[in-house]
Amino acid sequence: MDTKAIFRALQAGEITTEQAYAELAAFLGPPEGDERGTSNDEEEAEPIQGPVVELQEVESGIFQVTMQERTHKNTFSTELITGLMQVFESLRANKDCKVVILTGYDTYFACGGTQEGLLALYEGKAKMTDLHLYSLPLECDVPIIAAMQGHGLGGGLCLGLFCDFVIMSRESTYACNHMSYGFTPGDGATLILPRVLGYPLAQELLFTGKNVKGTELADRGASVPILPRKEVLPHARKMARELAEKPRESLMLLKQHMVTSLKADLTEVVEKEWAMQEKTLVHRSDVLEKMMPAFDSSSNPSAFPELLHLNQHFTGRPVFWLHGEGGGVEGYQWVAEKTRRPFYGIQARGHMTEHPPIRGIKAMAAYYVSMIQSKQAKGPYDLGGYSLGGLLAYEVARQLQEAGERVQSLVMLDTPDPSSWEKIRLSSQSRALQAVNMALLNRNRKETEAILQKLIHHKEIPEHTDEAELLIHLIRLGRERGLSLTLSETGLLTLFQHHLRMQAAFELNRYTLSPLPHASEVTCHYVRNQSGSFYGELTPYLTTDADEITIDHTCYWEEWERVFPRFYLLDAASTSHMTLLFEPEAQADITLLCQELYD
Repeated sequence: MDTKAIFRALQAGEITTEQAYAELAAFLGPPEGDERGTSNDEEEAEPIQGPVVELQEVESGIFQVTMQERTHKNTFSTELITGLMQVFESLRANKDCKVVILTGYDTYFACGGTQEGLLALYEGKAKMTDLHLYSLPLECDVPIIAAMQGHGLGGGLCLGLFCDFVIMSRESTYACNHMSYGFTPGDGATLILPRVLGYPLAQELLFTGKNVKGTELADRGASVPILPRKEVLPHARKMARELAEKPRESLMLLKQHMVTSLKADLTEVVEKEWAMQEKTLVHRSDVLEKMMPAFDSSSNPSAFPELLHLNQHFTGRPVFWLHGEGGGVEGYQWVAEKTRRPFYGIQARGHMTEHPPIRGIKAMAAYYVSMIQSKQAKGPYDLGGYSLGGLLAYEVARQLQEAGERVQSLVMLDTPDPSSWEKIRLSSQSRALQAVNMALLNRNRKETEAILQKLIHHKEIPEHTDEAELLIHLIRLGRERGLSLTLSETGLLTLFQHHLRMQAAFELNRYTLSPLPHASEVTCHYVRNQSGSFYGELTPYLTTDADEITIDHTCYWEEWERVFPRFYLLDAASTSHMTLLFEPEAQADITLLCQELYD
């Protein structure tokens, strides 16, 4: 039984969901560690999740289908496929259903094929025309609204666009990314993208395979609503209420009429798409080489979740940059996208997962060495990091050299040497203030002229409160100024408490700088904040009067110059240490350095 037959048999009720799962697994393979396949004996197993596709009647006649395949971030795993089939078949039999809303979870709508599924296509075991998953919205008897609150990639984007109504998110990323790997689009993309987004924009997305934000789609004139993420689902429900006021029979007849020509065209288009894919995908090793790295950490739960591939390049020696005090690597995205080699960011363990943080610089570095060598087994290595990330990169370089490996370059973005961190003594109040204000800064960094109005001044915080009470006060102020409304107050409190514990885990006071075994082999490129000011105009928003800050206008990089015989200093046009990563002039200086170094 091929995948198309599985799909039709499940729809017709000839096989059960379990039988469909078993049949699909023969093509796609069960997810690694799945209980129906092999076991996963890791000590820290991922939490067991509920149904990957949830169906609920949110209001009379309005049913919401929520895709929440958290293990694989809403890629088309066997569980997600069978779950969608089962849910849509139950909707077909439900005479009370007038409108369906299809949505995802958190920041994911649907992210296309899994590694196993694409391998099945590459090996010729399955065909893109077999599994008409993208046609589920067309086969649904009643109108369906795609509330695309999160990222939509490849077949996941097509799944949303084939719905009768489409609402997208300004913050999310969308891509018909087939051509970025070198093979032609499928899933009916060449038919539906021009119809929904407009021909010129669709043609660009189809040919380039590039990622675009919802904001860019809106600016380019896409003819669908593109709203802030928090407004997508409420807008979909408002639209659903308007539709649900109409008679079900009228909705069904009009839906059937509106999709008839689209369904007729789709059959011919997908056959032509597959004819192209047989030439550009099946048994094409060059395409496979580009395609597989995309699954190294995003869809394989056994890989290092902290290792993030930040650009669309897959050939050449990788570049690894390590996280700073905040734990994330979002600030490196802009430089990664301008680099022609694979660029990986390493975020802190526990930054975006439930894992506890690693304690101590040397222990962190040892974990990161294992992570780096899982991607690049032998040197030479190119490392980097901003602020404390530069110190982590140094320790990683030292441990790699001790293991007999060669480190070629180390980029330090305004990294204070170990002794200079003592010149920044912050109170617990300031650390809490920084946690919330840095979140606000990251959310509003494009509003450079009014950025300070979005931040919380230290005089706005109360005295003599414990950490939890202080954080709740800061969260309430922050929510008025753009802090995430998608998380509850309790959720934000947990998030910031976790962030503070992660910062404490660095244990800088216990770290001693050990010399590199082969210092002369490493070229250090040090990017210095030319202003000499650490916090700059952000000082009253990131510190309190109780803090001791004596690092301003000191040579806090001098010890690094003594460590590296090959030390090159570059002044970047920034107004402070804290703004180095997102001021345009500083970005231009860093980009030029990295292009010369890595390209």
